[in-house]
Amino acid sequence: MVPNEEHKGAMRSVASQIWRPWPPASRCGSSRSANPAYPDGGQMRDLSMLDDGVDLVAWLVDNPHGERRLQHGSGTARSFKIWRRRWFKAAGRDPRIDYIDMPKALEDRYQYFTQARLERLRAAGYSRQMTPLEAGVDDYVAPLLLAARPLPVNAASTRSGRLRTLARIAILLGAILAARRR
Repeated sequence: MVPNEEHKGAMRSVASQIWRPWPPASRCGSSRSANPAYPDGGQMRDLSMLDDGVDLVAWLVDNPHGERRLQHGSGTARSFKIWRRRWFKAAGRDPRIDYIDMPKALEDRYQYFTQARLERLRAAGYSRQMTPLEAGVDDYVAPLLLAARPLPVNAASTRSGRLRTLARIAILLGAILAARRR
């Protein structure tokens, strides 16, 4: 269940963890940068939608080829600050981000930049465009997190149809397991 992940406890998505406790005038925390090359909130991630990953797996099942390692993502790294500001905008709130110290145990190991290189994926024939960050946040926040009460798993779907996505995942996993048994 993508929306309202309270049943997962500490294993909820980061988006769900920072969202639910917020009263309307609240703030959002983000780690300060311990790397002088990246300002606070400037850590970069290539974020992708679950729907995009499902589409890619479906394509791979239908289009087998010899390439064993293909990166998946949007192909564009975006800063945590941009991501969090978009969350506030989608919720109709003013951005209020507090920066907290990064845990010492992570300072030397933290990846400040991740971005998928899509050249091999495109060369293998996958041409579908990935969902832009803004559209992904809007698709998640407005219909799912702004709900006044938790949505049951069979509640109204969003633009891409969460239930359809979950059903496709189950079907694809079955196809992958069947192919491995051959």
